[in-house]
Amino acid sequence: MDTVLNAAHAYARKGLRVIPIAPRSKFPRGIEGWQDLATTNPDLITDWWTNTWPHHGIGIATGIRDDGTFFFVLDGDDRDTHSGTTTLTNLETIHGKLPNTL
Repeated sequence: MDTVLNAAHAYARKGLRVIPIAPRSKFPRGIEGWQDLATTNPDLITDWWTNTWPHHGIGIATGIRDDGTFFFVLDGDDRDTHSGTTTLTNLETIHGKLPNTL
């Protein structure tokens, strides 16, 4: 658990708003208004992963950050029927390379 808490703090220090994610879930079940509750506040993060949701994983809220920049996720999967890697390569050929990221 300490590792999850440390990781949540590390993401927050990078300006990424975090929110607890229930085990085996992809979104914060049971947390109403989580889009607005996601935070970089270290005291709240410590409370969440120590007291309120100690066994949860970490979600990162996408969208506008506190500094006015945007954070988004691009998820391209390779499957039997299609290749996300090929699609991304084709898009970069047309539109230019994506910038380096974390």
